[in-house]
Amino acid sequence: MNKYLILLVTILLGFTACTDLDLEPLNGETTFSAFDDFEGYQSYMAKIYGALTLHGNQGPHGDPDLTTLGNEGFNSLVRFRFMLNCATTDEAVQAWNNPDENELQEHEWSSDNPHVTANYAVLYYVVSMCNDFLNVSEELPADLTAAEQDEIADFRVEARFIRALAHYWALDFYRNVPTITTIGGGIPPQNAPQETLAFIESELAEIEEQMKAPGTHEYGRADRGAVWMLQAQLFLNAETYTGQARFADCITACEKIINSNAYSLSQSYDALFMADNHERRDEIIFPIPQDAANGQTWGGTTTLVAGTIGGAMQDNLREDGTPFPDEALNTYGVIAGWNGYRTTKGLVDRFPAADGSLDKRAMFFTEGQTLDIQDPTQPSQGYRVPKYKNIEAASGLPPAGSNRHSSVDFPLYRLADTYLMLAEAELRNSGNLSGASLDRLNQLRERAYGDNSGAVNAQDVNLEWLLDERARELYWEGHRRTDLIRFGQYTGSAYIWPWKGGEQDGVSTGAFRDIFPIPARELIVNPNMNQNEGY
Repeated sequence: MNKYLILLVTILLGFTACTDLDLEPLNGETTFSAFDDFEGYQSYMAKIYGALTLHGNQGPHGDPDLTTLGNEGFNSLVRFRFMLNCATTDEAVQAWNNPDENELQEHEWSSDNPHVTANYAVLYYVVSMCNDFLNVSEELPADLTAAEQDEIADFRVEARFIRALAHYWALDFYRNVPTITTIGGGIPPQNAPQETLAFIESELAEIEEQMKAPGTHEYGRADRGAVWMLQAQLFLNAETYTGQARFADCITACEKIINSNAYSLSQSYDALFMADNHERRDEIIFPIPQDAANGQTWGGTTTLVAGTIGGAMQDNLREDGTPFPDEALNTYGVIAGWNGYRTTKGLVDRFPAADGSLDKRAMFFTEGQTLDIQDPTQPSQGYRVPKYKNIEAASGLPPAGSNRHSSVDFPLYRLADTYLMLAEAELRNSGNLSGASLDRLNQLRERAYGDNSGAVNAQDVNLEWLLDERARELYWEGHRRTDLIRFGQYTGSAYIWPWKGGEQDGVSTGAFRDIFPIPARELIVNPNMNQNEGY
């Protein structure tokens, strides 16, 4: 299957640029005429998948779905996962001195912060599209073939999965959110976290057996493995959301993934974050495809590739001073970086050697960079993080397409996370780590070290060690905030990192910031909503 299926499908439908929760596709056609053949349903489903990273119908800019942020490239759910789950932690600081991003970095955001507001709008835009698709696909044209009807049935369960995924992200970010399953149902009520979790759990249970078997679907489309991963995440964090632990259920979901025998660890960690990572279906359970030729975006993994490049990474000189023409293009696959994102000592200290001489997952660029950050706006302070490279592992060259944008697929779910979730759930559930889980952790360590020198024993593995191992394995993949919250270290004084709370050495921040505020304008348009405590 070509990695570009989802992004290459011609988008036949236009969408209004508004945040109305009753949003329907509008392009001058009635629903009847837009869906009188199979291609209409296929195109709509492509739009739903594309909305997980794209933000319009005309490449990187020019025809946005939403106008919530002036910079169209910010309206990308992959970029929001980085901004809200990484850039509010020890994983990232930014150099642009953008007040909106400073608020995130310093734990000073309000209900008017554009990233907090736009993320909420895009999530419910995706929900609205899923609801509308489910509505228009209830009754199908009589002249569709049996194969086309079967394919649309698959689309329907996939739309339910993506709707559940969007609700899960809303639960994780905002906690007290509406659960919306219809178009035109009036102003939705605000649900308690227990209600939203129950809805997601029920949806996933209902569609589980209807989804394609793990590892058998077209690349970029969700299958049963993606359902199990979302279940595992939901249950691992259930105690955070509702106060009720569900670690045994997390174990069950993780074991389904492992026992399916559909996945195995990739031999190369680096290749998981390169432009041909669509070849890593062994480990990547559910990707969000990126395509610099046919789906250009300033969001998505373009942010992760270009955002960190600057300084000596693109000075066209090797470290010994010899010329290196087109350094950024030849090394990272884009013609120039944005000279913005770096990481803090908090993340670097999780690794035994920052230069990667021991743990090869430590992909930090240190030339010309200081570890300590006295001023986050100075690009030379803080190590750079070229984890994502728009270079093909097989050829060592940039892929075809625009060399300003990324073709690195975002690995939303991968097997390594399953191993880590299972080990943590076992410890939290019974206090004991199984021998099989210890073996799997050491598989991750052997890949990271290149040999068994990083192997650990059962007595080495406690919850704090697992939190650090998650940081080492999953940094810049959108997990850190959720992990720190689950461990009680995101706010408060249990863990302080540089520039937490806006101070160089870091300070304690209020526990209410474990969740983001309901956007101020949502409170205006929906009188059923109440603001989260503390905002």
